[in-house]
Amino acid sequence: MRAKGFRILYISLYLLLCLIPSAGFIVGGGEDSAERENRASRPSLFLADGRLNINYPAQAGAWFEENFAWRTELVSINARIQSCLGISAQEDVILGRDGWLYYRETLNDYTGSSQLSDRTLYDIAHTAAMSQEYCMFIGADYLFVVVPDKVTLYPEYLPYYCAHKVADSSNRVRLKEFMEQEGVHYLDLTDRLLEEARKNKTDSEKEAFRLPMLYHRTDSHWTNEGAAVGADAILTELDTDHNDYLWAEAEIRTDFKGDLETMLYPAFPTKEEEVYYDPAPAYGYLNEVKSTYDPFIQTVSGGNGQSLLMYRDSFANALLPFLAESYSTGCFSRAVPADLLFDMNSCSPTAVVVEHAERNIPGTAGPSVIMQALPSSLDPEDADLFQTDARIECETEEANPYFTRVSGMFDTAPDAGVRIYADPGDGTLYEAMPVFLQNDNKEGFVLYFPADTFHASEDLRRQVRVYLTSK
Repeated sequence: MRAKGFRILYISLYLLLCLIPSAGFIVGGGEDSAERENRASRPSLFLADGRLNINYPAQAGAWFEENFAWRTELVSINARIQSCLGISAQEDVILGRDGWLYYRETLNDYTGSSQLSDRTLYDIAHTAAMSQEYCMFIGADYLFVVVPDKVTLYPEYLPYYCAHKVADSSNRVRLKEFMEQEGVHYLDLTDRLLEEARKNKTDSEKEAFRLPMLYHRTDSHWTNEGAAVGADAILTELDTDHNDYLWAEAEIRTDFKGDLETMLYPAFPTKEEEVYYDPAPAYGYLNEVKSTYDPFIQTVSGGNGQSLLMYRDSFANALLPFLAESYSTGCFSRAVPADLLFDMNSCSPTAVVVEHAERNIPGTAGPSVIMQALPSSLDPEDADLFQTDARIECETEEANPYFTRVSGMFDTAPDAGVRIYADPGDGTLYEAMPVFLQNDNKEGFVLYFPADTFHASEDLRRQVRVYLTSK
């Protein structure tokens, strides 16, 4: 009898727990719960024309799954329980040692298990070289910056089953070689950050007011101090006068919520320490800005009488204050592709910085820059050129309708170092930007022509001729 009573109690408690999400609707849970944006909307049993909605069961299930009462709280509790067993409830988050969390996407870069081809790395470097040439022609310095992933700086906190490397090199290390070959002004922040990280562990003066780590334990990005180190390296590389925050007065507050921690435990992420400088970098906004995540930000400061144009990813959110303070005006864009022609005209920069996190290097191999194709001095009859077949497309560029985009795809990838030229039908060769088309897993190219001169049409597509160098 005692065993039977225990089974009844167990089943009752189990059913009660299962009813909590549904019962919660009665007391105000469900759709009014926090973080309900972008979730499935409540379905209707009948369609607008009065017919029965035959997809109602599936839609109702999807709606309930995303809107049941206390969803974020229950999801967070489940994740906490699993983490105690060494299991991550989020596929994209790796549970490291001593409370460290890692973004799974960065693991391939660290282990070397996802290597880009030499041709694809050449695509990135040569497109950067073409962008640099264009910027220098306009009169602006150019700098391509790579920020290392957190796992590159702090691999010692990885779980043992993730730490095994399958290659000695990485996309970041190999890209540097191609950048040097192409003559690109290039800065890999890894060595500088590693040097400063060692100082943080050994310098007793800094320990009085600084964090021991330059990247957050529970976030995929660097701390404000890590960003200050990166900014110092960038501004020094550009020979730009700037304030030195590496030894500035600072305070530590325990108020930072990591993005990885929030992914795991959305209802109650723990907070960790962050560095705040006093006084903070001085600058203002010229446009309405909600946060440094905004797609386009314009800044103003006392600065140095110069202007900055920066194409960036999320790592530059913390970089922005230091760079904005150092330039009289700044334009910070997250646009992809980067409309270099438009931004150069509207921002009139004296310096152009292109910043990418290590994990985003593969994405830079795609069509990443909009700039007008310039005529080459080469002739189609040149002995170093040979005509080749490519699948051609012509269309108006969505990001900038004043341009016609001519793109192509090769069935067989050219070797690294082979340049691509196109004749749109006027007998002139224009050098194309080499790209890797990830959706098709093919090498290709792209050029941008003024739409009022070359109209996107079937005639233009048929008359384009493509040439490769013989290298």
